[in-house]
Amino acid sequence: MTTGGYDVEPHEVDATVRAVLDEVLTAAAEHPDLIAQYHELTRTQRLWEVVGPRIVHALVAERGAVLRATGLRQVDLIGPALLGTQQHVSKIMRAADDRDPVAVRIVSVGVWVNQLNSYQGDNIWDDLIRKIDGYDDEATAELDPSDRSDVCVIDGAVLRFDQQTGEWYGADQ
Repeated sequence: MTTGGYDVEPHEVDATVRAVLDEVLTAAAEHPDLIAQYHELTRTQRLWEVVGPRIVHALVAERGAVLRATGLRQVDLIGPALLGTQQHVSKIMRAADDRDPVAVRIVSVGVWVNQLNSYQGDNIWDDLIRKIDGYDDEATAELDPSDRSDVCVIDGAVLRFDQQTGEWYGADQ
């Protein structure tokens, strides 16, 4: 399958569908009776009817935000780059104005985690964490009363440090 110059292999589609259905069908099967299973599957179907388009919209908006972040002009993004026509690129870039809050949070947490994990200095708290826009000193202190410095809160997202791996991760993920 090809969509706009990007190959999407049937095995990728199958694997994605399999992963989602495995989780959904396993959860439904945990209900004790068939009527409860039926209702759970119906609820999940209705949920996915709403979720699917929202995910597609969020991905388009994130693509637009990434295109804007490149600093390239629209004319630079068409033709040889295989990003599509001027109208297609315009639509993607306009979608960035309507980014999904869930997607924004996921992207932001990923950026912060990457920053924290790539830090090479001596004092990550003074050099980086406390300078990140949205860092919440009070919420961090509340989650880390023993002052172990293994947790921080940025824009409501909890980030934790794993002593074993030596890496930061988003606690919500």
